[in-house]
Amino acid sequence: MNIGELQQQMKSFVQNNITPCKKCKFLHNDRKVSITFIIENNDKPVLIVGEAPGKTEYEKGCIFCGKSGQLLRASMKQAGYRNMIMINAVKCRPPENRTPEDEEIQNCLPYLQEQIRIITEAIPGIKIIAAGRTAEKALKQLEIDHKFIYHPAFLLRQGGSIEDYAETIRQALQEQEEEQKDETANLPMLHVHTDYSVRDGILTIDNLIRVCKEKGIPACVTDHGTMAGLYELEHKCIKDGID
Repeated sequence: MNIGELQQQMKSFVQNNITPCKKCKFLHNDRKVSITFIIENNDKPVLIVGEAPGKTEYEKGCIFCGKSGQLLRASMKQAGYRNMIMINAVKCRPPENRTPEDEEIQNCLPYLQEQIRIITEAIPGIKIIAAGRTAEKALKQLEIDHKFIYHPAFLLRQGGSIEDYAETIRQALQEQEEEQKDETANLPMLHVHTDYSVRDGILTIDNLIRVCKEKGIPACVTDHGTMAGLYELEHKCIKDGID
């Protein structure tokens, strides 16, 4: 799946699921944006999970576009990451930019989980950053691997620089990359049969592709004397953009 297709899929999810939501009394009246893409080249993007929309985000309809967001964006680029996908743990703007309450975080968890599922299936191995404690709390509850960085608003209050923040981001993402390598380094080759010939498959072709994309593992596929399953596997791999 390319970025354009991912954007369309996410737009559809937002319109059909997040936009109609009224779980939080009154809070849903202040919701305008649920995802922002910044794509400047062909490198794999980084997924950044923020807290909730602020005043500027609400007014402009984008994520991390206020003063603190500009610090984050500039620091990401300084660290060498020019492609970003940004979502918030809480989809609506809390009054006076207050910290989201636990109930509000809980109400948004299913939407956050599904957004991340869609993104990680489209971009296997994407690195995930939690920017701030609210985002970290949500990702921990969902048991999603991520790296924590301070929210850029905290850095602004502390007088932090782009250079310092960029180094923090660089170290966090390098650590996550090393951890991902360690997780897959000793995985055995997955040998399975497709379910095409006698329907005795361990995995269907769709599930095989999903597992290999999620885990980054090689796979050996056999099909009991028929080429039909292998042709379908090849077709779906090409369609999903994987080797």
